[in-house]
Amino acid sequence: MNVCIAGSGALSGYYGGLIQEAGRKLSFLVRDARVDSIRQTGLTVKFPDRELHYTPNLVATGRDLPMQNFVLLGVKLYDLETVCKNLLPCCNESTTLLTLQNGIDAYEIAKSILPESHILAGSTFVVARRTNPTVITFTQSDSTITFGSVVPQDLEASRRAEEFLSSVKIPSHFSNSILRDLWIKFIWFTAYAGVAGSYLVPLGEIGASRQYSKELFDAFDEGIAVGHAENISLPANLKETLVERIANGCAANPATTPSLLRDLVEGRKTEIEFLSGKIVRLGIKHTIPTPIHQKLYEQIKARENKS
Repeated sequence: MNVCIAGSGALSGYYGGLIQEAGRKLSFLVRDARVDSIRQTGLTVKFPDRELHYTPNLVATGRDLPMQNFVLLGVKLYDLETVCKNLLPCCNESTTLLTLQNGIDAYEIAKSILPESHILAGSTFVVARRTNPTVITFTQSDSTITFGSVVPQDLEASRRAEEFLSSVKIPSHFSNSILRDLWIKFIWFTAYAGVAGSYLVPLGEIGASRQYSKELFDAFDEGIAVGHAENISLPANLKETLVERIANGCAANPATTPSLLRDLVEGRKTEIEFLSGKIVRLGIKHTIPTPIHQKLYEQIKARENKS
């Protein structure tokens, strides 16, 4: 079975480590700039209870890969189109690709470029970060991937993906309502990342501040309103659930920060266009006011442009 991970960031390195630990052959499709450093030192994944070091097969183009059976798309959403085009030579109608990006655009982007392949939509709440170019530190006990088929034709591909993930001991959950699940994460993460990135504060400070908490909860309302306008069947108690998730996170991991904030601090491009920017654009489409997300979007773009 030919397996490839597109990307070499924290999420890709973490799941790649689990696949490698299970004894499966694995290739990484990575940018030219990262090939040399990973090839020289390999990748190290630091789990809470152990440390894993491995040197994966590295390629910079899909032309250097055989036809793939399973591809995990672990790049940022703004790189997904380029990566999918790079994968064209090694994907066909037998290839299954699993998207794990933040936001709600990944499936459509991948399907538009690789229409013959099976595209599965997925999400995860992995808390891991690259602490240096070749070291990934994992700080959370749950790494479950929730995924599903957007169209019925991909149900068999979902079954095969579930079998593969189980065989490499990656916890997974097949969802019959994956679009709803993606929207729930989107509404939560977009608001959380927007407030944290706008004010450069960790989760605990958001929970402790009346201003930050109000903006966060108002941003939840805007996301929920836009989701309803997009005909997404969201739970009636979604806001209460998201507020509880924030409270639990503040108690358990107050120093946690979203990847968007770390990207800002380290001078990298952010996914804000696909997060608050997406909420704002959908609000305009449906004539729904989204002043909080508009504010968060503008503040983060201003920070991004300065870096």
